[in-house]
Amino acid sequence: MLRSRPQALVTEAVALMLGRPRRDPEFLGGVLGAGRAVADALAGTWWDLVESLQGLHRPEGRAAPDWASMIHLAVAPVHYQSYPLGELLASQLDQAVREHAGGFVGRPATGRPLGPAAFLTGLAG
Repeated sequence: MLRSRPQALVTEAVALMLGRPRRDPEFLGGVLGAGRAVADALAGTWWDLVESLQGLHRPEGRAAPDWASMIHLAVAPVHYQSYPLGELLASQLDQAVREHAGGFVGRPATGRPLGPAAFLTGLAG
């Protein structure tokens, strides 16, 4: 089991889960030392980049997770379903880690529910 390739959904879920700290106030404050104003400013970064790099303007009053829009819908639609399913599994993994270790920042036990031993002993499930 440890030598075989992981299922694509699990790979996607872990990648999505590990991308979440950029929006997590505990991470932004505890690891990066960012205050609330900096954390709030980071939320607009996606559209700032889209406007400067692609020339597209931010719609008035838009407050949706636009960072989740990907080219895969047009280029690789078979893979696109991995994002919502990956987010679902990422949320389940996130909850399991928080229940087990209390969070991600400064807690060495965070990795235990995600390691191979967890799956062999049932800790992750």
